Parts: sequence; structure tokens; C-alpha cells
Amino acid sequence: MGVKLSKFPVTAPSGRQYEVTIKRSYAGLVDLYRLNFRVYRHELRRKLFGGTRLACVLVQEKSYWETTVEDVFPIVQKLIRDVEAQVTRKETREASYVAFDAWDGKITEVSAE
Repeated sequence: MGVKLSKFPVTAPSGRQYEVTIKRSYAGLVDLYRLNFRVYRHELRRKLFGGTRLACVLVQEKSYWETTVEDVFPIVQKLIRDVEAQVTRKETREASYVAFDAWDGKITEVSAE
């Protein structure tokens, strides 16, 4: 028997909102089921000929055997933390590009790396 659960909004500590879906699907000849967790981000996209539309972008997906999952809350929280870490790394990387572009090219400190 398939089950599909969905929750929106799931708000991260940063304030970003995500949609989380949990889908239970049959995975074999015996009573084996998979739990598929998906995290989506909602964002506005421009249409080809003007206007905007709301798009759901898949940002994280993970599957588990149902017998190994006792509680879904820790799994969802970990997925959201992983997505937030990816976003933070991307923002830091983008900021480093701007800082590199503004850099005068002189090295004033020697790092121990």
C-alpha cells in the first residue's frame, strides 16, 4: 500500500521554506517497502514570453528501507540541515568570487596552509 505525505512550509532556522514529501513504495516480491524523502524549494521563475510562475525545485532526495526507519522527524531535520549547509557553502563561494574580483593582487599575510 502506497502512502504519500507532504508538508509545506517546513521552515529552516535561516527562515527559508521548503516542501518535504515522504512516499512509501513497494520494492519487491515480499513485504519490502522504501521510504523516499524529497525536499523541494519553491521559487519564482520567469516564463519565456514574460510573466512568472511558481516552480518546485528538487534540492535533496534520500531513500531508506522502511524497516530501518523508526521516526521520520530526525531524517527530515537532517535533510533540511544538509540543504542549508549546501546553500551556505554556495553563498560563501559567491562572496569569495566578488572579493577576489575586488582584490588588488597583493599578498599581505602568509597563511600556514
